[in-house]
Amino acid sequence: MPEVSLLPALEKGYVTLVSPNSMFKLVPRTLALWARLLSEVANSRLVLATVPQSEARQRMLDEFARHGIDAARIDFAQNTSRQGFWELLQGVDLALDSFPCNGGATTSETLWMGVPVVSLSGNVFVSRAGLSLLTNAG
Repeated sequence: MPEVSLLPALEKGYVTLVSPNSMFKLVPRTLALWARLLSEVANSRLVLATVPQSEARQRMLDEFARHGIDAARIDFAQNTSRQGFWELLQGVDLALDSFPCNGGATTSETLWMGVPVVSLSGNVFVSRAGLSLLTNAG
């Protein structure tokens, strides 16, 4: 594992959020909430780490635009190796866990890299993994 990096916002001058989870977990209600977050955090950017170059990217950009978020604030990471994923995490300030289906291994690895994770929990098993991991991580 690479070293935990310093807070990227200190160098960049803006907060960089990341969604490291599978694109199949990024449903419209999740994107709507994240759009609201982007609206509240001035100049912030969001990196979607698992959306391949396809029409899925445009659909997600359209969903953000529907909520008033300019496409210039959304970045897409290319599918990368494990090392590439770690390097991506070194350039972000905060990870957003997917919901209603939370991450598991991805959340654990993101925490291991020193990136804080925000997770929304629900009342069924798949929407409580983030709560469990974050509680046990302290």
